[in-house]
Amino acid sequence: MKYGIASIIVLLVLNSCTKLVEVGPPITSINMDNVYSSEGTAIGAVTGIMGSLASESVSTPSGIRSLSVTGSLYTDELNPLSTSNVGLTAYFRNQLNSTFYGGEYWGTFYVYIYRCNAALIGVSQSSNLSSVVKKQLIGELLFFRSLMYYYLVNLYGDVPLVLSVDYTVNSRVSRVSKLEVLTHLVGDLSASRDSLSDAFLSGNLTVTSSSRYRPCKYAASALLTKVYLLLNQWGNAEQEATTVINKSQLFGLVPLGSVFQVNSKESIFQLQSVLSGRSTEEAYFFVPPSVGNNNYTNVTYLSNFLLNTFEPNDLRLSTWIKVSLAGGKKFSYPYKYKANMVEATPSEALTLIRLSDVILCRSEARAQMGKNDSAIADLNSVRFRAGLKPVVGILQQALIDTIFHERRVEFFTEFGNRLFDLKRSGKLNSVMNIVCPIKGGTWSNNWALFPIPSLEISRNGLLSQNPGY
Repeated sequence: MKYGIASIIVLLVLNSCTKLVEVGPPITSINMDNVYSSEGTAIGAVTGIMGSLASESVSTPSGIRSLSVTGSLYTDELNPLSTSNVGLTAYFRNQLNSTFYGGEYWGTFYVYIYRCNAALIGVSQSSNLSSVVKKQLIGELLFFRSLMYYYLVNLYGDVPLVLSVDYTVNSRVSRVSKLEVLTHLVGDLSASRDSLSDAFLSGNLTVTSSSRYRPCKYAASALLTKVYLLLNQWGNAEQEATTVINKSQLFGLVPLGSVFQVNSKESIFQLQSVLSGRSTEEAYFFVPPSVGNNNYTNVTYLSNFLLNTFEPNDLRLSTWIKVSLAGGKKFSYPYKYKANMVEATPSEALTLIRLSDVILCRSEARAQMGKNDSAIADLNSVRFRAGLKPVVGILQQALIDTIFHERRVEFFTEFGNRLFDLKRSGKLNSVMNIVCPIKGGTWSNNWALFPIPSLEISRNGLLSQNPGY
């Protein structure tokens, strides 16, 4: 992994986003020392990481938000309307390789990790930041770094645990076990939770805010809940999720049509729109071109595998899914994000973490521990919002399967959730052995993990490739 020098990274993060916080006049040259010599530029450096996340592409495989497309194509949620986009088609046909497709996320996530490492050093060593600002920024950086590692281990399994900005060290790292990385994340996210504010803060970190664009401690708890599930630490997952769920004055389930709106009470962490002319690229990407527009290169539609799994009268079918005509084909498409046209004030925000996820995570943890009644209560709270009848009198394994089904219809086309849930439930291979031939390929059990870029392996002889590539 080859990273730029620290000063270049700092310039990048400072220039990434100016909408979340005012940082004064434009900066043309700056070094590591004076970035963290004032609270404005220090906050701006960390804000730049959020700005980069918010400006990522949906249609080009690279960062977290594009997993809403590639992860859904890779499994059984999305189909491409046209095969002219070779990148998206490679994911759909499960034809990843170490040269072109599948390794894009590796480089993106490690750049973010490097930026977090550099900022952690700058913030920690600065003597010019107030204790309140320093504590919040450290909590945010530990959260963002953990978020990147969460996706890395889900996509690639064992990965290098890079905690340094020293290129001579980073260029010779080897992979460590997924268990070691996840165990490290427990420590980082626990520290992040304890450092972050109990409330959402404004861009200058001095006052509370109605916006949910900076992580508070409950974002760290929510991510920590998901890490505990990967570690099969059910009791810890239940406890961490309960911390979030019990904060009812801050979080609550909202009507389906309001889930992805700006400052939705269901959102635990959102990214502010930094795109010109629309609220989110998700709405722009998933809502198809109007009839007569022949540009179908990036158009996708929901698969029958997904559509047929919804129960009758599920309100998500009418609220989060729409039917359109394009290329002479009638098809269904995701309609979670609806504002795909110009808005003077964005009405929607990319919702990276939301309460229903935490509720179903707690339901899963409780079911794994045999706490069926309380697990069912959590499950039914999400089902009730969708207009469905409650689940009653169900045994443990059937309950766990039902929870994963609920996750499937709740989180479709959201950040690769379907792929990760299939892996965690142990059902990826059985599902994909059925799905993949229908999509035009043959499934290999090795493909539960994505390939590591061959260029990275050629640069660092200590890195090994995942089997099957």
